[in-house]
Amino acid sequence: MNSKKQMTSRQLQAIERKQQLLDSAKNLFAKNGYYNTSVRSITQSIGMADGLIYHYFPKGKLEILHTIIREGCEVLSEHVNKIIAGIDDKMTLNEVMVYFCKEARNTFQLDNELIIIMFREKDLLGTETRELLLKTFAKIWSAVNAFLKKRAQFGEIRQLDFGMATHQLMSTVASTVIMKYLVDSERQEHNDDTYIERLIEFTTHSWKKLD
Repeated sequence: MNSKKQMTSRQLQAIERKQQLLDSAKNLFAKNGYYNTSVRSITQSIGMADGLIYHYFPKGKLEILHTIIREGCEVLSEHVNKIIAGIDDKMTLNEVMVYFCKEARNTFQLDNELIIIMFREKDLLGTETRELLLKTFAKIWSAVNAFLKKRAQFGEIRQLDFGMATHQLMSTVASTVIMKYLVDSERQEHNDDTYIERLIEFTTHSWKKLD
């Protein structure tokens, strides 16, 4: 039997109200910042009495922040796993890098509010969240590093300092994400696929064997 069918209407309502609180807080944290968002503003936006917030989140606003970031990071981690699983040995180095750049941008677009909160409130991240983020980053780093080593074995690139090459590749991917959000609409050439392909070609040129 479906677990939701086993729940009472009161339990389902509690889950819904808790999610409403999280959604309201996420929107306000992203818009105004954690410190500029009051508990009252979170509850008022969904028509809830102020005191009820502590029924769902006994530790108050900070617990809400940690819940938003932890749950969001779990979703991002799952997305990263899918990106890594999508790498095929038949893909060329440049194809993989284009794939990484596009998927990295898509990952950030999954939840713009979450990304804003994570960067703005980084000093408030809990230990659990920090560890999850580090594990996710380490997983990406290891996958990229292993991929580059395999490409060297295939003879597609020369032997390198693969740690530095991985850093260079990750920086290239990060730069395309930053450009996506910082470049104004009149300079969209920095956001299209052709520009990404040119950037990647420039990045990988020094890795290839000279004829």
